[in-house]
Amino acid sequence: MTAIETRAPVIRRRWLVALFVGAACMSLAMVTASTLGTLVAAEAWGAAWSGLPSAAGVIGTAIGAAALTAIMSRWGRRAGLVAGYAIGTVGGLLAVLSTATVWSLVAGMVLLGVGNSAAQLSRYVAADLRPGRPGTILAVVVWAGTIGAVGGPLLLAPISAASAASGLEASTGVFLLGTTAVALAALAATTLRRGTYTVPAATATRLPPMRLALATMLVAQIVMTTIMTAAPLAIHQHGHGLHTVGAMISAHTFGMFALAPVSGLLCDRFGGRAIIAGGLALLAVSSTATVAAGSAGGPALAIVLFVLGYGWNLAYVGASSLISGSLPEVEQMRLEGAVESRVWGGSAVATLASTIGFAVGGYGLLAVLSLVALAVPVALLSRRA
Repeated sequence: MTAIETRAPVIRRRWLVALFVGAACMSLAMVTASTLGTLVAAEAWGAAWSGLPSAAGVIGTAIGAAALTAIMSRWGRRAGLVAGYAIGTVGGLLAVLSTATVWSLVAGMVLLGVGNSAAQLSRYVAADLRPGRPGTILAVVVWAGTIGAVGGPLLLAPISAASAASGLEASTGVFLLGTTAVALAALAATTLRRGTYTVPAATATRLPPMRLALATMLVAQIVMTTIMTAAPLAIHQHGHGLHTVGAMISAHTFGMFALAPVSGLLCDRFGGRAIIAGGLALLAVSSTATVAAGSAGGPALAIVLFVLGYGWNLAYVGASSLISGSLPEVEQMRLEGAVESRVWGGSAVATLASTIGFAVGGYGLLAVLSLVALAVPVALLSRRA
């Protein structure tokens, strides 16, 4: 029995609530800042470079994954999460200054990305609370993203209107909301236990299937990011306002996070490889369907974006479960940081390339590139374990 299993259930629930709150608040900040940042940058620099703020956030996530893992290895999980969310709060304040220069938004998104890396790593912290069934409990933290990622886009229009009515720039209120949310995440992280709580070295019996896990998370993130970064532009180009943009993004993020507990249960029941296969299939179908749905808009696009989000969720939860609790404490944290850094580094390139590719060839070009990328994890999945 591990040390964590001897703790009172109420203490474990308190830690899980803290992880849940942090992930929920951080998702609200990142989704709202990225969505509005795309439109702000498009107005200032044109459609081709409108993905730069989102790319900056993804780059910050990649940098943060490596930096926060180093902090966790030396001072514990809590120190890494608190540091990440604190840096993200500073990033939110810089984003508020985007009315003076868009470059302030880009710098702020980098720091917000560091905060986002703390939220991403927190799912592994949750998995350590129940080593026997990592899929179910890490999915709870993934599900926390539903609150911010679905509710955040729906707040874009009313918060912008309220900000403008008070005499501020419309974007200022949205970025202030995100800053407050990240600060709450940092406060929640301070309630976690000092040090780490991972599986003892004696229980680590095998190396995880690293190639499959890494390729799955990387490609799923790239495909999802490529399609979604261009979505606000596609919707905006058809003459729709922030209400429609928010509704479409909410449909996608609902698919990304809301059904995560179901994914976790399926993962613990059938194994990570089976869940990965289902996720890759949904990603292929949805990325292809965006070619027609992007022009049709309305409910058709909302359904396709929902399927895209849930395909990502299945791949994400399945791959995460493959590497959770497989190694001794320090090696496990280094492994998690290495995976997250590579996944988000690749995602940064996809984010920046998305709007450029969309400007050149629309969703048709993005769909072809997505299918080519998906062939890599499919090939690894077809090999013997």
